[in-house]
Amino acid sequence: MKNEVKELINYKNKWVIDIFDIKKHLSSNHNKINLAPQKIKSPLVGFFFILGLLKIIELYFRQRNHEHSLLKEETKHLVADTSHGYKGDLSYRHSNYFLIFNPEKKIDYLIFDCFDKKVFTKLMKLDFKQIYTHLKTNYQQLSKVYNSINSSKLKSIILLNSAKNLGTLSYFCAFFEKLSKEREDVSLFHGGAVFISHAASLSSIKNHYLTHGLVPIYEINPLTLPRYDSVYIYSKEEKNHIEKLLPDSQVEMYPIKKIKNKNNKIIFFVQPAAGSVSHLEQGGGVPEDDPYKDLTEINKLIEVIELLQSFKYELIIKYHPSYTNSDIIDNISNSYQAELISDKEIKAHELIYTEKPSFTVNWASTSVCESLISGVIPLCLSDPKDSWVDEEVHIYPFKKRSLFWEKKEDKEIFISLLKKKERYEEILNYLNYR
Repeated sequence: MKNEVKELINYKNKWVIDIFDIKKHLSSNHNKINLAPQKIKSPLVGFFFILGLLKIIELYFRQRNHEHSLLKEETKHLVADTSHGYKGDLSYRHSNYFLIFNPEKKIDYLIFDCFDKKVFTKLMKLDFKQIYTHLKTNYQQLSKVYNSINSSKLKSIILLNSAKNLGTLSYFCAFFEKLSKEREDVSLFHGGAVFISHAASLSSIKNHYLTHGLVPIYEINPLTLPRYDSVYIYSKEEKNHIEKLLPDSQVEMYPIKKIKNKNNKIIFFVQPAAGSVSHLEQGGGVPEDDPYKDLTEINKLIEVIELLQSFKYELIIKYHPSYTNSDIIDNISNSYQAELISDKEIKAHELIYTEKPSFTVNWASTSVCESLISGVIPLCLSDPKDSWVDEEVHIYPFKKRSLFWEKKEDKEIFISLLKKKERYEEILNYLNYR
């Protein structure tokens, strides 16, 4: 029978089900999972205890090869990076740390890749017995949750994700326990490293989540989230939603400045996986590794560019911070005399405040929210029928907060504003409050 999992899950074992597919399942099933009428111990979980033991042995001896620790006595802030093994550049995910907590970089900080064992084993030398103690405790929690679930699909997901990371999690648990005892003044910050946040939340280390974009609904679930001292988000909708679910966490919005006087400019915030160049006369085919290569999306982009050129707007194209190199986007920029900005350190709202555009053109991304808060009407090129913009997926209501190019009435409003801007403030208020 179907049971709520609230009695089964607690802060000690949330990490077991904090997996994308399980979070999606919980979101679509009202936080319910089929639980077994009685626990049946599986030998498979015992196999993963052995793998976890081998992993902590490896990590223990790897740390002993390092003469000096990365963590200095004066270091107060640990910033977890998640770029290891990823093709794109994810450094933007922790850039909000500097915006909020260390703008002048006067506080000693350390950015480390929490997925690279060559790096995190240099942080601090740990005692093997301490790591092993956490391995046993975490294994007990893993077994408890795994054996209570009556779904072979969900159990397979746990084995392929949480169980195989049992050793690494235990290593971080030992690390944060030792750190919290020796250094009460150290805090952890991250923009997506939820895995090690679970380890940190089992200690007294201050734990801060700095979202790097708008958050899907399934990511904000009290059943799976670690304990956070603070959470920083972009929209008022997210703030209201998260405050209800996480009453013990401080929830704050990122500060975004409003602009009043606007220039005759348009900023395009292009998204990876958008783009081909069928409208451009370029030699050769589309590079296989170019992230901006979707034919439908790039044709929409060019259609809007050509419309805006006819109204004599100055065009600015801003790369997504994870991918700042594309022959496709470069060719579009050159062909339409658009300024191209590839600096990944420039945030969308900072660029909007500097350039003061009349409109922004986006796909369904955080830049839509940043634009509207800045006082600039966003035009979204995403398909409004796409599930990604649905309110069942995102807390932020994209369909209410942006004009959509593929909605006839929205396109007509946008074109009318290009011709006459008398209704600009009226439409801006309409998007903000509808």
